[in-house]
Amino acid sequence: MGDLTLNFSKWEFTCSCGCGRMEIDEEFLQKLQDARSMAGVSFSINSGYRCAAYNASIGGATDSLHLTGEAVDIKVPNSSRAFIIYGSLHTVGLNRFKLYPRHIHTDTGRGKVKSVLMWGNY
Repeated sequence: MGDLTLNFSKWEFTCSCGCGRMEIDEEFLQKLQDARSMAGVSFSINSGYRCAAYNASIGGATDSLHLTGEAVDIKVPNSSRAFIIYGSLHTVGLNRFKLYPRHIHTDTGRGKVKSVLMWGNY
């Protein structure tokens, strides 16, 4: 059980640098929870909010939506689970994705091109 929603906890969205900051867009969070419920498989957030210093230290884009709590990276253990998760995210209205070998990046797309799917090395 999460302390933000049924399945998500604050620690998943807190900056990984240790600064303790956590921001999440409420509408985005609700879509993530709806997708998690729909997928029927567990998934966790391995990167949520990022402060500017941490984002820069890992080479994140200067206009990353992680900086405003409007992007997450979802940990996926295998490609078949990735496609289940991707399908549920798309169904709830999240339309920007980048698939990587071990995670899916998705964001609100605010101020950016919509309906983008970029492939990693699956």
